[in-house]
Amino acid sequence: MECWVHFKIWFLLHRLQEWVEKRTEGICRVVHKLLEEKRPSGHKYIIDYVR
Repeated sequence: MECWVHFKIWFLLHRLQEWVEKRTEGICRVVHKLLEEKRPSGHKYIIDYVR
């Protein structure tokens, strides 16, 4: 029983992680595009630092 609960929790966390990664990737792409279009010279450094 305990094992099953652990598996369910692990599975949910795994799915959540995948979802978050996809969302984050999308958001990063949008932000990157916006910054590429119109960024002050200082912004490139911030993006590179985050990645």
